[in-house]
Amino acid sequence: MSTIHFNDTTIRTLKKGVYYDTALKGLGLRVGKTRKSFFFQNGQERLRTPIGVFGAISLADARIEAHRLKGSRTQKTASLPFPEARIAFLAAQQKRLRPRSHQELTRTLTRHFIWTKRLDEITHNDIGRAIDAIEAPSEANHAFKDIRTMMNWCVPRFLKHSPCNGLKMPHKRTARSRVLSDAELCKIWRACEQGGADGSGEHIVRNDSCEVVSPSLPANYATIVKLLMLTGQRRGEIAALQSSWIRDDILTIPQSVTKNGREHSIPLPATALHIITQAASPTSIGSLLFPARGSGGSSSFNGFSKSKVALDKASGVHGWTLHDLRRSYRSNLARLKVPPHIAERIVNHISSRTEVERIYDRHQYLDEMREAVAKYDEWLSHLLERT
Repeated sequence: MSTIHFNDTTIRTLKKGVYYDTALKGLGLRVGKTRKSFFFQNGQERLRTPIGVFGAISLADARIEAHRLKGSRTQKTASLPFPEARIAFLAAQQKRLRPRSHQELTRTLTRHFIWTKRLDEITHNDIGRAIDAIEAPSEANHAFKDIRTMMNWCVPRFLKHSPCNGLKMPHKRTARSRVLSDAELCKIWRACEQGGADGSGEHIVRNDSCEVVSPSLPANYATIVKLLMLTGQRRGEIAALQSSWIRDDILTIPQSVTKNGREHSIPLPATALHIITQAASPTSIGSLLFPARGSGGSSSFNGFSKSKVALDKASGVHGWTLHDLRRSYRSNLARLKVPPHIAERIVNHISSRTEVERIYDRHQYLDEMREAVAKYDEWLSHLLERT
């Protein structure tokens, strides 16, 4: 008999014996010659209740059933501690969410909600205090949405009523309208060129009115920002870029990465191709072009917050977000007289197409998009030459 943390990979490699889950007291697994069977064992009575055979039932569902059995034996549906409920919820969501979405959900719930008490002891005030402690409005809204989703999922599994009932979104959502000026785009580009050598040290940046000293930018971050300016794609899509996604001049972002869950193919302009070629090493084929520091190439760049602060100081441009580069790109495509249906395809706005268009118009418009991105590339190049 052994106690281990259950996960799908570990379970598949277990040898014959009886094992117990460290994440959920009472959940066990009997490994025989031909099958592996989940069971729930009552701690006091030592009685084992069969749950199901691994394969026919998932680990997430086995944990949910074990939670139910645990609650029914104590006659309390809400006696589950919050950390255990969070484990069960995240396990259940893993089946339906994309990896990045599940990673973000896990981050939010574990960072902002650290209660150890039982679910039925969590009150409106507990939720409110946790949300009020989050300074960034967008982060507070995301956190509230995630904890509300989790608590609703717990009803009626482990709770009779959600403590989020009656609470409203902490901050009103307002659509951003910031479009960067030509001068601001040039300042940001120049800052990315002057910084980003090795991600350390300081350098001098001359703005219109003064000379300031600021930390240099991580090279990967500076490159990502320039590619965002050149392509109009989303931050996470460019940060996760792999050389295997590019064939000739076509970048194909897989559906597992795009926001709308649809594969997206666009031609890359000459400047973007040149930057990507410089960023890729001979040994990086198929691997991340912008790995996170210290990850060993297993995860994409994630140091956006600190790098953005350094970029603001270096460029002298404030009050903007990386997503504003995408809005500015789309606005400048319109300014360059690129037809709306081509511009929307470039930025992968699938919602701009009607259902009939999605069904009957299977043309990829690659030549039209190639012409549009080349026009933008030329416009930006001339803009930078004039400053």
